Formats: sequence, C-alpha cells, structure tokens
Amino acid sequence: DKLGDSARCAQLIWNKGAFGLLFYDKEQSLYFASISGGEKTTERRVSGNGSGDSYIVAGGGELGIASKTTSINLFFARFKENGDSEGPYIKLNTGINPGGVFLVWNGSRYAAAYAEDCSDSIDYDMDLFFLNIATDDTISNRVRLTKSPSQARRPAMAWSGESYAIVWTEDRNEHLMHDVYFNLLTPQGVTMLPGDIMLGTEGNDINRPQIVWNGTQFLVVWKDSTDMGRLHYAQIDGEGNIVAVNQVLAHMGTAVYNPSLVWTGVEYGVCWVNHADMELRFIRFASPDTPGKMECIEKLSLSCADPSLVWTGDRYGVAWNAGEDGWEIRLAEFE
Repeated sequence: DKLGDSARCAQLIWNKGAFGLLFYDKEQSLYFASISGGEKTTERRVSGNGSGDSYIVAGGGELGIASKTTSINLFFARFKENGDSEGPYIKLNTGINPGGVFLVWNGSRYAAAYAEDCSDSIDYDMDLFFLNIATDDTISNRVRLTKSPSQARRPAMAWSGESYAIVWTEDRNEHLMHDVYFNLLTPQGVTMLPGDIMLGTEGNDINRPQIVWNGTQFLVVWKDSTDMGRLHYAQIDGEGNIVAVNQVLAHMGTAVYNPSLVWTGVEYGVCWVNHADMELRFIRFASPDTPGKMECIEKLSLSCADPSLVWTGDRYGVAWNAGEDGWEIRLAEFE
C-alpha cells in the first residue's frame, strides 16, 4: 500500500494492534502516523525540525521519539500513543555534530546511544555515548563509551532483561575502513567486557549493523561493503561469549543495502534492498546457519532504500522509501 508522497520513512513500529510510522517531509518536519488496514488513521507533526536520523520506541503506554535536528542537536520527547505531545523536548547531546541516535525501552525507562564529535581539532573524531532517560525526563548515567581518535557511527542496542548489548561501526584501525564492534553494558551504561570485540573482518567497510535478543543470545547482522554480495552475522551469548563470528548469512551475488532485522519469538526475519536487481528482499530462519529461501517482496525503482521491518505477532510488516525520487512511502504485510 502507498502511504503518501513527499515523505520518507524513518522507522516503523507495531503497537497495540496498529502500525506506527515515523517519517519526515521535504521541509524536514517530523511526523507520526497510525496505520490500520493500509490507511493512515491519525497523523501528527511531532517536530518542525527533524531528519531521517530518528528513532521511535513504544514503551510504558506511550511513545518515545529521539531525532537529530537540522540545527545539529539530538532531542528526545514523549508522546501519547496517538502522537499527541506528552512532555517537553529534551536535548540529549552535550557536544557538537552528533550522529544518529538509537533508542531502547527496557520495561521501566528509555536508554539512548549516539555519536558526537569530541575532537579539539578539525579531525572530526566521533565518539560513542550512552545515557538513561528517567520517567521524570532526567538524564543520568551519561557514559562515553569510546575514546579513540576515530569515527564511531551507527550504534544499535538490544536489551536482554539484564544488560544492553551495543554494536556500532568505527574506523579504529589504520586501513580507515569501518569495522563492526560489540560490547555489553550494565543498565547504568558501564562496559562489562574487558575490551570491545571486533565482529567483522579488518579491512572491510561495514555499515548499519542490526542486533536483536532471542532470549538466550544476541544476533548481529550487517552489510559488508567490500563483499557487497553478502550479509554477515555473529552470535553472542548473554555473557558476551562469541558463539559464531563473521559468518555469511546469505550470498546474494549482488549489491546489498540497509538490512533490517527482527526476532518473532520463533524465527528471525531480515529485509534488505538489493540494488543490482532492484528488489526488496526478505529471508527467514530459525538459525542463521540454516537460512530459508530468499523472497522478493517488490520490484523497486532506482530511488528505493531504507526498509524498516517489524513483527506484529502473526505477520511481518515492512515500510520503505519508494517512488522515482525516493519521496514516497510504501507498506507491505505478509506472513
């Protein structure tokens, strides 16, 4: 179903029987829409100064939204489940030039991870930060997670019930390519492992790692820019022990972009854009070492990108950018 023109998808969620879509328009205003039966039932503007670097989480009978603004700040705000404003806008970053933000609900509060420029020179070094957001909107446990002269980017987190797992990309080594790193964090953001674990292959350029918790272990999936025809994965248990690392999930033989990963309680689902064949593709598997058959969800135009995959409890939903210029959002549902 086509959901609208002149808009781009930031993220799709499933909440209490309806899809929720966070999106932005060409004027960089940020919106939230509830979607049922392929139609938007409500639509609210949540910010007049947003971007595609935005994240939405349903938690505690409300919505939490974090976004990078065009004024180069990160904000967080709470909203009612219909998108109406519920609380003040809170600035998350303390430095300059923050990167994208990732938001998690752990059952009692939100936690966020983001990158920002911490250099004292023009080198533009990006370091990774963690913080907690209390129910009264107080920010606590702001922790700087990386301190190397490099660029940390694209954090993603998963909550296990006891700790956070965090993955990100960073050009820490001399080859200046981004590798994918992993660590465990206490609820207060303290690193639990003696050092960050590199999950990819040194020298390959990694982008947009995704991570989920299945009840016993974490699964990380990423796109390897050097080996463009493959999605790679790693499995790590709840104590941070490597189960499998830098394995090939599927060899597509063509360019892979922007994977989106979910755990349904029974199986994993991964959706991505295959640019060479111009298809939105999907694969499901109970274990990553025995992936199922790849499925084509839709043939795409040249401007399609950024799928956002969710599980509703009985089916998958995916939203993505489409149209000749990429400013059109589409939604598909499938079992």
